[in-house]
Amino acid sequence: MYYPSKYNRKTWERKITDFSWSNFTNMLEECGFYTMNPNEFSSGLDGSYWNLEVHDSDYYKIVTRWSPTSTEYPEFFKLGNYLIDHSRYAKAQRY
Repeated sequence: MYYPSKYNRKTWERKITDFSWSNFTNMLEECGFYTMNPNEFSSGLDGSYWNLEVHDSDYYKIVTRWSPTSTEYPEFFKLGNYLIDHSRYAKAQRY
């Protein structure tokens, strides 16, 4: 039987401006998030999965990409970096 792990997870919240939220929602539309295939079956020996989840009271979707690049998935890459830029990890090294 499967039992999910129990770990301490710290939550972090940040308020964003209406302008930033508008930019983010426009970027979702531009990258075609709502019509994207949830998975593009690819992987590698070194990299990371980028998961983007969107949900509200009556809609849920998750899209996963393996180490998106500015050439392979340019709009998804741009959106992911926008989120990182507006997080507490903005100054962290990116791979």
